[in-house]
Amino acid sequence: MPIHSPMPMNHRTFRSLLLGSALASAVLLGACSSTERIAYKSDTWSPKTVTLLDTRTGESVVTIDVPVGKQLNLWFQKSAQTAENEGSDSLHYSIRPLGDSGTTPGTVLTVPPPSARRLDVTIRKTPE
Repeated sequence: MPIHSPMPMNHRTFRSLLLGSALASAVLLGACSSTERIAYKSDTWSPKTVTLLDTRTGESVVTIDVPVGKQLNLWFQKSAQTAENEGSDSLHYSIRPLGDSGTTPGTVLTVPPPSARRLDVTIRKTPE
């Protein structure tokens, strides 16, 4: 019975596979080290209140009423993996003009890691 070897790979195919593997690795590594940024905009017909809950205890860590015409910017500073390993994260937050994505100057809090926190958004009575 003859033995068939796999089809030989040309240099172009090999380089494409190598490049694809490198890009996939970079994306996965980037996702592991990325941090989370969120903005909540408040307007006359959608005035928001944002509450961060510790899901282990059901307790509110912080509740923020976002004024109409402003936005709340949240930045969870640690990567999810680091926060989980350390058992906490650092939350930077600030109230800014609409469209301003900055978080400084602002407030910094120690908060639960991603697996133990939840953000609840409620809409206050309108119009405000």
